[in-house]
Amino acid sequence: MAEQKKLKQEYTDNTLKIEQLAHEIETAKNSGKNAAKHLENLLQKHDWIAEEKQYFGQSNSAYDFTQNDPKETSRQISKLQV
Repeated sequence: MAEQKKLKQEYTDNTLKIEQLAHEIETAKNSGKNAAKHLENLLQKHDWIAEEKQYFGQSNSAYDFTQNDPKETSRQISKLQV
């Protein structure tokens, strides 16, 4: 009896885990679709993105965000505008 109760509990736990993972997968799919739509809208709205895309992430370029921190750059611009 104890073994059967233990197995039922494991089954219930595993079923719940499967449901949770299925929900996470669906959420990730929706997030990916939304991101793709947003990217498509940005590309249509801003021609410069397609023109400059080849430079994104390149070292020592304006789009090298490992060296150029966008938040810090925004702070510097704000200071200059005051």
